[in-house]
Amino acid sequence: MNTIDLLLLLGTLALASTILIKPQSGDRIFLPLLAMVLVSAMAQIFLSGFYWQFIPAYLLLLLLAGWAFLIYPKSKKIPNKPFRFSLLVLGLATLLSCSVLIPVPSLTEPQGSFQVGTKIYRWIDFIRAEQLTADPDDKRNVVVQAWYPIDQDSKGNHSLYLDGLGNLPGKIGGVPSFLFDHFDQIDTYGKLDVPISKTKEKWPVILFLNGNGTSRSFYTSLVAGLASFGYVVLTIDHPYEAVMTQLANGELVTPIEVYLKDDPDLLKFMENRLDTRVADIQFVLTQMDSLNQSEEEFISKLDLTR
Repeated sequence: MNTIDLLLLLGTLALASTILIKPQSGDRIFLPLLAMVLVSAMAQIFLSGFYWQFIPAYLLLLLLAGWAFLIYPKSKKIPNKPFRFSLLVLGLATLLSCSVLIPVPSLTEPQGSFQVGTKIYRWIDFIRAEQLTADPDDKRNVVVQAWYPIDQDSKGNHSLYLDGLGNLPGKIGGVPSFLFDHFDQIDTYGKLDVPISKTKEKWPVILFLNGNGTSRSFYTSLVAGLASFGYVVLTIDHPYEAVMTQLANGELVTPIEVYLKDDPDLLKFMENRLDTRVADIQFVLTQMDSLNQSEEEFISKLDLTR
């Protein structure tokens, strides 16, 4: 959470607590605190947009503002038990939704001595047909994201945590895509397309292989951390296996899984998936080698023997 989110959350809960603990709270603390929280809510919506995770907090704030401005000045009565019970329920819902369903997750900051750069390659293997789509002319795509050390004074835009933000499909891995609405605010600690550090002639390389069905983005903290210690880390997305992949033409694709009736234990399915992965990795190594020989600026700095 950023500072405004935290102020809104803590302020709203503090407001509810003053009435729950001290029901006759027409004291000097409540109204200034209410004003501060209302300003925080407006600042949050104006600067960051609407957070569905904060719906209980917005409702709680409206309930408190209604009581403070409409009911209390006329009657001077303390809130009754149903009102206080509503505050308690909304307060707990606010705490739950904002702490469990976090609007903007925080990633672990790299601990190495280098700043981190990143660049994305979306390659097409024109030799291999894509087995999982209906188009006979479709060729196999492979997405590679490199994480690497950069110089301390390097400047650039931060990379996005997830491809396709702002244009996501309805669901990602069975999860509604609106859960990712504010993932563009995640700090990946990687600066996009910044030159690799000049402190070494060549850099050792790690080829990082994702778990079955996962996206390279799941491992951002780990690979950025490795890069900060002086490694070039290449992460791979396998289209139609990863939860979501952006192809070279910009298309966003999700998993396609073809099961056979005579394969109840999915052994054939997994064997085919592994064969595809191996072919993807071999293609990446071939690309790196051929681009290195042609002196592609970034790849020529990689020590492919290490």
